[in-house]
Amino acid sequence: MDLLGPAVIREIRFDLSTRCNLRCVYCAVSLPEYVGNDMPTDMALRTVNTIASLMRYNPPHPVNVNGHGETTFMRDWVTICHQMLSRNVPVRITTNLAKKYSDIEIDTLARMHTIGVSIDTSDRDLLRRMRRKVDINRIVGTIAGIRTAARRLGCPGPDFHLGCGLYDQTAVGVEDFARFTIGLDVRSVYFWNLTVHNANFPGVPAADKPTPLASLSDGELRPRVEAIRHAIRLLETAHVKVQVAGDFVNLLARRVGL
Repeated sequence: MDLLGPAVIREIRFDLSTRCNLRCVYCAVSLPEYVGNDMPTDMALRTVNTIASLMRYNPPHPVNVNGHGETTFMRDWVTICHQMLSRNVPVRITTNLAKKYSDIEIDTLARMHTIGVSIDTSDRDLLRRMRRKVDINRIVGTIAGIRTAARRLGCPGPDFHLGCGLYDQTAVGVEDFARFTIGLDVRSVYFWNLTVHNANFPGVPAADKPTPLASLSDGELRPRVEAIRHAIRLLETAHVKVQVAGDFVNLLARRVGL
């Protein structure tokens, strides 16, 4: 081992945009003072060249083409991702899949290594209220379209991964979300915990303002933790990999004596 030599790069995150097409009721993007930006295309393409060069000396781990914003909201995201895919650089993206995609966008997504879909619930009405401008039927249809395109292109297609935020309203129906995930043939789920919520988000009705699970009373929290644990058991029984951020479910369970 050369202690003075460069370390192996394990992960690359390529933040193309901090803008987003959604205004989720708990996200900083929804605040009036938030300003998002796109990376200039010429800078992004120069970065692609750098990444491709690094891949010659490092294991080809997937490159994450997202950060705080919605990558597919950027005008030239397809061109930039194509530059990496054409050089056999594996690409991973996290997206809300909320927009209507063109055929070329679908084909680009079909060639990716992994697609993480940001989605908090399988309840159509609740999803629209919490994340605004989102239709779960469009998400499901887009996933089907990506899989169809992958077969047409003769590529394996991406692994799909669902990222689900848990708070007072979504935890109630999390068992239905687990069944939805299994039916969609998704093999991985990540549960994250809403810990802070600014109650001053503009235009959010009082009924739609989420409450972090840790802020609930023990009587309110207990059935929600039980539902989450049952959902995890359903997923794992169906051989769906489950990740829980910071082990927060077990921490909450201990609080209510479960």
